[in-house]
Amino acid sequence: MSVPERCAVKVASAARTSSSPRAEIPSTRPALGPWTAHPANPVRSDARRARPAGALFAHDGALFRPAQICVPRYGAGLSINRVLRLTPHSYAERQVERVLPDAAQGLLGLHTMNRAGDLTVADAFTRRRRIAGAP
Repeated sequence: MSVPERCAVKVASAARTSSSPRAEIPSTRPALGPWTAHPANPVRSDARRARPAGALFAHDGALFRPAQICVPRYGAGLSINRVLRLTPHSYAERQVERVLPDAAQGLLGLHTMNRAGDLTVADAFTRRRRIAGAP
């Protein structure tokens, strides 16, 4: 599956009545807009899988959307979601993997994952003590 040339995925600010992030899909005919809201927006609205964590990527003929797991805290891990359907009128995805930080290595959370060919890059965060006397 590939991303239809008219569609992209973005994060929307949470509605003023909600504290959950929302994943939305805008679409356009020319590459730079104007953008039109997808009829299925928001396609995801929950803190466990809505916040984008990188670009959509293809693997073994399937399309995937990485998302942040923001429960119980921001950046608690990554959710890898297989895009089942992406058309100008509908969208469906299914979580296929959860990637959690390795506490044994001192990692507290994960933020983003992106792919380029055979290279996969992710960023994580940890807490480090400041050295006494260091600027």
